Amino acid sequence: MQIKTITSSNGMNQNSYIVYSNSNIVLIDAGCDQSVLKITLKELNLSNRRIDGVILTHTHFDHIYGLFDIYNEFNCPIYVHAGCSDFLFDKIKNASCYFADFALPEVIKNNLIELTNNQILTIGDLTFKIYFTPGHSKCSICILIDNIIFTGDTILLGSVGRTDLFGGSIEELQNSLKLIQTLNYVTAYPGHGRELSKPLTDAIIKFNTW
Repeated sequence: MQIKTITSSNGMNQNSYIVYSNSNIVLIDAGCDQSVLKITLKELNLSNRRIDGVILTHTHFDHIYGLFDIYNEFNCPIYVHAGCSDFLFDKIKNASCYFADFALPEVIKNNLIELTNNQILTIGDLTFKIYFTPGHSKCSICILIDNIIFTGDTILLGSVGRTDLFGGSIEELQNSLKLIQTLNYVTAYPGHGRELSKPLTDAIIKFNTW
């Protein structure tokens, strides 16, 4: 299993991650431009393969900015935490009303699959464990595969996610941080910024919980 980071060039610096094996490709978050995604797949010699799924760490607009174009290109399943599908289309719930003139067409509802807490999600030969980690948003999840965790905006380089947007909660975020601290991983890949070691994420968690 390998990982390639694509950082969006639209001013939001959001990280999307291509997770790929010999047989399957999964995209974590979809803030990247579809054309950049295709170029990156070509650079990785993966252009002859399809994306088998997109897993969203949460539904804020910067993490779904390229979702419709990616859906059109690959027609793949889109995984989102249960009860949060409507957030994709609500400008208050996905925060696009504050930052961007952005709307997703509801046609992508045809490909949405909802995830549950502690679910084991198997996509081909890639197996992910899903953890519900609300706080930054109502539908935030963290995704564990092997010794790697994708934290979305729950944990960032040197900080944690903001809680002042729709569904944000300091109390829920602190509980989520304490949960993450118990998980077994080596490296964390956040929604913005570079990857973090577990000792560094533990230090961030310690500083932000009481």
